[in-house]
Amino acid sequence: LCEAVFKRLDNYTGDYCVESFDPRVLMWLKKNRPNVVRGQLCQNFFKTKDKLNFFIKLLLTNSLLNFLTKPDFVAYNFSHRKNLSTTLCKKLWKMQMVGWTLRTKESQKEAEKEETKEEVREEEKAEREAYYLDLVGQ
Repeated sequence: LCEAVFKRLDNYTGDYCVESFDPRVLMWLKKNRPNVVRGQLCQNFFKTKDKLNFFIKLLLTNSLLNFLTKPDFVAYNFSHRKNLSTTLCKKLWKMQMVGWTLRTKESQKEAEKEETKEEVREEEKAEREAYYLDLVGQ
């Protein structure tokens, strides 16, 4: 499937990224089209009606193959976002997180509020680091 899609995309001149729930697609892209921006789509598969076995649900829900696929960003189902794997992706690996399935104004407002809080935390962190560097430099 990847080869067929990229036969078409190879002639496309616009910007694009590829997102997939299937880590094998990201592995193929990493190997065959390393310059294509790739995103891992994620959600809590234990909360869906997908007929996947427990082990696959565990792998996909927790982004446990990201160390192999190395996505440029993770697009997580917004209503499933509060879990250990998204926290680790953001905090430890500085992964760009993107929310999807914002279907209501309330979800949109909540996402914007969280984004604002994250920006404030990053600004405060930068200010603290600058303060400590000034102390050390004196």
